Amino acid sequence: MAVGAIAHALPTISSEMTCSAVLRRMHELDATAGLAVVDEAGQPVGLAGRTALMRNLAHPVTYALYEHRPVTLL
Repeated sequence: MAVGAIAHALPTISSEMTCSAVLRRMHELDATAGLAVVDEAGQPVGLAGRTALMRNLAHPVTYALYEHRPVTLL
C-alpha cells in the first residue's frame, strides 16, 4: 500500500498564529503529528509538532507565557 493511499493533506499555519490557536487547530483537524508553519510569502519555516507544543503548554506558567505569542517562539 502506498503512503498516498492513507495520508491526507493538512492545511499549513501562519508563523504569526498564536500557540493556543495552533493547538486548537490541531485538535480540530486531528493533526496527530503536527502542522507545517509558513511565513508571509508561503515559504515553509518549520513544523509545529503536536507533542512538543502540548508539552510546552502543559504547565500553567508556560501556557500563560506563550498562549498569545507566535508559535515560532516555541
